[in-house]
Amino acid sequence: MISPALFNIFIEDLADELQKGADINLQDILMYADDILTLCTSYKQLRDAIKIIESWSKRNGMELNKLKSGIVPFANRNARNIPYMENHKTVEIKKRKYKSKVGRPAQVVINHYKWKASTKDILGIPICEEYKYLGTILTPKLSCEPQIKHINRKAAHIHLKLSPYLSAISAEGRKDMFTTLVLPLFNSAYMLLTQEPSQSCRDRLERTKKVLFKQFMGLSKVPAPFWWKICCQ
Repeated sequence: MISPALFNIFIEDLADELQKGADINLQDILMYADDILTLCTSYKQLRDAIKIIESWSKRNGMELNKLKSGIVPFANRNARNIPYMENHKTVEIKKRKYKSKVGRPAQVVINHYKWKASTKDILGIPICEEYKYLGTILTPKLSCEPQIKHINRKAAHIHLKLSPYLSAISAEGRKDMFTTLVLPLFNSAYMLLTQEPSQSCRDRLERTKKVLFKQFMGLSKVPAPFWWKICCQ
């Protein structure tokens, strides 16, 4: 467990080089062992940071894996233009489940818009539509939706692996499994909520937590106030 702390000592001078060589504020350099995130405010600052990190790695006997690195351009939630990104439109046609009434179409056309990279990479590091950093999925507009989908996928995998064990233990044991393995997944989502203006997304995150708790507790037919009180105790 001491390894990350020792590596932090080893890599400390990289932060000084980024501050002096790329003019990046120390508060904008986040490090956890070899997972480094730098917040840049200009194209020149970004290129300088990449060059400094690559040069420092070579001097210290390591190699920067550019394919596992990524650049995410951030923009205001209402921004219509994002640097190095372009908005792609896709059309989805859905058939109605029920017979259409008079004057009602049998098919519904749904337009989807998604930001995609207009430039492949900068100095060999790809520009990403989303990037997962220490469990937090970062998107250009810091949306919480991808994080919620990740939580659902991860929780479903955990529940599948633990299903033989969950069926044989007490309710207190199932609650402990949920608290230990699933609840921490929400920490990253709560950080994104500081940039999430949508109340519906906040409500969806809360509903997701309740649904997963019910799944782990096997309380799908129990009234909500009862089982949610158990989780909050």
